[in-house]
Amino acid sequence: MSLAHNLLGAACILALTSAALIPLKERKPEDSKIKLVTPSQVDVDNHGEVRMECIFYNLVWDDIIVWKKGNDEPIFMDHDSAIDDTRFAIDNEETENADGGRKSVMTLERIDSSDDNTYYCGSVETNTFIPIRMRVKIHPTARMTPDHWPYIVLNLQPVSLKCSVTGNPLPKINWFKEGGQIPPHISVQGDTLHIMSAQKSDAGIYVCHANNTAGTAIAKTDLRVHDPHDITGAVSPPWARMAVGYAPVAMNGRINISCSYDGNPSPTVEWLFNGAKLTHGRPTNVGMNNLKQYGIRHDNHSESILEIISASPDYFGDYSCKVTNEHGTAKDVTYLSAMPSPPDLSLDGTRLTVTAQAPPTGIEELALFFRKPNESGWINKKSIAVAKGDQTGEKTWSKQINLSDFLESGQFEIQVQARNNYGYGNKANDMIRVTVPEKSDVPTASAPMAASSSVIAALLLLIGR
Repeated sequence: MSLAHNLLGAACILALTSAALIPLKERKPEDSKIKLVTPSQVDVDNHGEVRMECIFYNLVWDDIIVWKKGNDEPIFMDHDSAIDDTRFAIDNEETENADGGRKSVMTLERIDSSDDNTYYCGSVETNTFIPIRMRVKIHPTARMTPDHWPYIVLNLQPVSLKCSVTGNPLPKINWFKEGGQIPPHISVQGDTLHIMSAQKSDAGIYVCHANNTAGTAIAKTDLRVHDPHDITGAVSPPWARMAVGYAPVAMNGRINISCSYDGNPSPTVEWLFNGAKLTHGRPTNVGMNNLKQYGIRHDNHSESILEIISASPDYFGDYSCKVTNEHGTAKDVTYLSAMPSPPDLSLDGTRLTVTAQAPPTGIEELALFFRKPNESGWINKKSIAVAKGDQTGEKTWSKQINLSDFLESGQFEIQVQARNNYGYGNKANDMIRVTVPEKSDVPTASAPMAASSSVIAALLLLIGR
């Protein structure tokens, strides 16, 4: 036999082998030789257990029953475990039931959020997989931002309250006001409550309820509206508000840190740097000389300004504005740094928006960390380049990232930090959780067969020569 004919025979074997490697096809139970006893979707409690059962009909004697999770490797091949996870157990009846079926039961105990996925029962000879979608119910959490208690704002000042939630399924958010209804001029958009111009009648305790099938979580804030033009002469505790929570500054650059405050009687104000008191613009126990402090009285409040003439790394840290009168004390903090701010993270489906502030020199990279919910530490990392076109303000950059482009299906926790030419800033204040759905573009038989056909065609051309 010629070499060309031998090559042709090898190519045919390659084509058949490629076809055998095609992923098992999903079918509906009524179209297959498998009956799904378990509902096609099951909701289970975190730390609970689940039983999944399929019945196989008319299997040949040497057929192999397969259980697998998502697009991963099989969990069981008949009685043999393919993974190192003792929480899974299998029970395959070796003899057929009275109705001619062979039962297979897979159980999973001590369930955690990483088990949230689609599982499949099937067999090799029937070339069929039946999906079972298992959702792990996780009790919701809720956190109000800003997290001041009380949250004091000025009369006619715009106010936004955000309720950040976690849980599975993703909790539904409802807003309430204790002792009454939310006024019609206050808008609610999902997790955020907006007041365009706060009035004294808007004061009160606002409550965010986060509900899912696992339970309810509550977050509250006590909103107080201060009107400096109130001529009743009523006494009031002080309030203090920094202009920003993070102040980006170029290395050795000049910057003003501003604190607005008021109260009745008029409060005293003092500044602290990393907890150390500043006296006349200088810390009592830190060698910092490039500071000036001065104040301005506005119509409805006072403003204290701390000027940093040359911000070297010795000046990076927390600056606190503390105001006091006989009715109480209020304090607010801003963080000064040449590195980027902790990013703000928002999620729409699998599309993540990352917003961070930095000096005008810009942000060069986002470090995106991801892990399964039951994992500790942040080992997995993906670097995302930030371009000039991502700048949305003088000191603000915003980047959209489609997480499904590089994450497999399942649940993940996400954390992000930004880097500029001075280094990495702090990670985001809150991580987020995302559920990436299974990819719809499952490979079909056409791709490997097409590749094999190309090989055969090339060899036939060789024979013709």
